[in-house]
Amino acid sequence: MKRISKILFLAVSAMLLVVPMLTTNLKPNQVSEFDNRNLKEFPALQINGFRSGVEGYVSDRVGFRTEMITIYQKFCDIAFHKLVHPSYVYGKGEYIMSPWDLVTYQHLDADATYIESYTDYLKSLEQFCQNMDAEFLFYLCPNKETIYPEYFPDGYNIKDQPNRSELIIQQLEKKEVPYLSPKELFLSLKNEYQLYNVKYDAGHWNATGTFYGQQQIIHYLNERFPEMGELKWEEFEVSQTQMQSLPMSHFEIDEMVPCHTLIHTDAVRDREIFDQITLIVPNYYRFYYKNETALQNGAPKVLIFGDSYFEASDKYYVNHCSELMLLHSLNMPNIEYYISLFQPDIVIYEAVERVLQLSDWDGYKAEKRFYTLDGLQNNAAETGAPFAEKILLDVDIADLQLQAQDQRIVSISGSLSESATGDPSDILTLAAVLNGREYYPIFDKGTLSYQFAFRAEDVLESFEIAFYVLRGETHK
Repeated sequence: MKRISKILFLAVSAMLLVVPMLTTNLKPNQVSEFDNRNLKEFPALQINGFRSGVEGYVSDRVGFRTEMITIYQKFCDIAFHKLVHPSYVYGKGEYIMSPWDLVTYQHLDADATYIESYTDYLKSLEQFCQNMDAEFLFYLCPNKETIYPEYFPDGYNIKDQPNRSELIIQQLEKKEVPYLSPKELFLSLKNEYQLYNVKYDAGHWNATGTFYGQQQIIHYLNERFPEMGELKWEEFEVSQTQMQSLPMSHFEIDEMVPCHTLIHTDAVRDREIFDQITLIVPNYYRFYYKNETALQNGAPKVLIFGDSYFEASDKYYVNHCSELMLLHSLNMPNIEYYISLFQPDIVIYEAVERVLQLSDWDGYKAEKRFYTLDGLQNNAAETGAPFAEKILLDVDIADLQLQAQDQRIVSISGSLSESATGDPSDILTLAAVLNGREYYPIFDKGTLSYQFAFRAEDVLESFEIAFYVLRGETHK
């Protein structure tokens, strides 16, 4: 009997070891729905990091990974009342929180140089928008723990000083950059409305919070564009949906969360327009709507760059814009390209507190400056200020007009030659003037490659196209 038990034990143990390995996912470019990220690829053969790369690859792709993690999570919850997940922790009062941004929550020291550079970036972006005849608005969304700090778990000391978001707002006010934040509004509403769910999707506001946030933005914009009209509850059917597990997890919950369905709109979504435009993250959200009724009423064109907080926000704008373009903010390194192409009346940049952290993308912001042809003198090089210099590119307007007859967007691309531009070290970007409008390309300073996109109507109405190189010192 003992022998049979040992054989059975060894057989089961072997199955637990072998079967997951035999069912390892070896396919390239795989995405985990469980934790919403790309699975690691097999590492290249190299001296350093190969072993750890293989370990990460196997850990990500081993068979029954999701099931094993789920069982472990249930065990820890039942045995220790501990939520084991990289995105969630138990808070107080049955709340589930996401401890992604302890720097903001604890008011830890913020990098003063970064704050100065980041707000300089926003100021230069606002000035660029003004030169392109567009209003600019920066919108700072609060983390869940900013609005519900009383439910965040204990054990975190909070310094008695302004946090990073507060320091950024101080600089925005000093530099007169238009901004909004719903923090004070939400603190006044939270006793009456649940603005972030108790458990579900702990890293984001819920539909109720989204509504009040978007209502605040549209109310603010009505001072300049009253044709937008106010955002009202009556535009939506308000219901509740039962959620039985956390996002990016099979961790079981039971919570009714608010859901908003737009009752009526004349807006029409174009699902193909972004196929004609270069996007840095084409698989992230991208929305384009045109509303002829709103256009006749004089409503503005709105271009929005947002993070995951704005992913489902299109329904709140489509009845208040003649055109709505909504892109993930990861596309913002090419923001001049989109602004000059879409020619919006309003540009909104939204960021949640937790993304305001130093990273490669934020480093790009820290050195980025925006310039337009407006105000730049062709012969101002001796002043040390940025200046524009007209150049010749081999582009035939007749060829562009031929393309524009059956396309909504016409694109051209190429690389600058030294004979056409001279010294490339001080080139900031390029510009094109078509039908009296300035267009800015996706431009790579390293390779001097460019890609322009033009609206077909501007191509058809123009007799010539002029190109400029913008030169000046690169600020950091």
